[in-house]
Amino acid sequence: MEKLALIFPGIGYNIDKPLLYYSQRLAKANGFNIIPLSYRTVPKEAFLNIFGNNQKIDLACKVALDHIEEMLKEEKRLTQGNKILFISKSIGTALATAFAQKHNLQVSHILFTPIEQTFYNPITNAIAFHGTNDAWISNELCIQKCKEQNIPLELIDNANHSLETGDVQNDISNLQKIIKKLLPFL
Repeated sequence: MEKLALIFPGIGYNIDKPLLYYSQRLAKANGFNIIPLSYRTVPKEAFLNIFGNNQKIDLACKVALDHIEEMLKEEKRLTQGNKILFISKSIGTALATAFAQKHNLQVSHILFTPIEQTFYNPITNAIAFHGTNDAWISNELCIQKCKEQNIPLELIDNANHSLETGDVQNDISNLQKIIKKLLPFL
């Protein structure tokens, strides 16, 4: 059985940024083959001015999901009984849960800064991380949706949508705590 980790980045938070970079390295160190995804082929207009507009976010998710479908259409390993991990950030969390639901995949999810659209689909075997100063989804809604789906939620005090607080030492400490929380999950 092969272990696969698919990386679903955010719009402006690519796979080389700290949360995704170190979680990929951790997954790789634990025997996962990494499949990084990108939205380079998605027209830039799809992602313009979507903050705070659920209708535009829904449309951006649809357009991006179509591109992911195209990128992964030949990926047979997703349906061969392999262990699959989706590591996702922001809009990537919505795409990961939608892709898993659409293809009826049994996956584990690491959800960094989920958005409201993440919870449109049922989610099992997941852990989520949310900053208490994240403007993309309210603390109350994120907490409620995670409780409804039995998703352990790690709240990062005073952190924004990148799970950063503006204090470098605190951000490094938080990143270390986050990565340690992933170990048993892998």
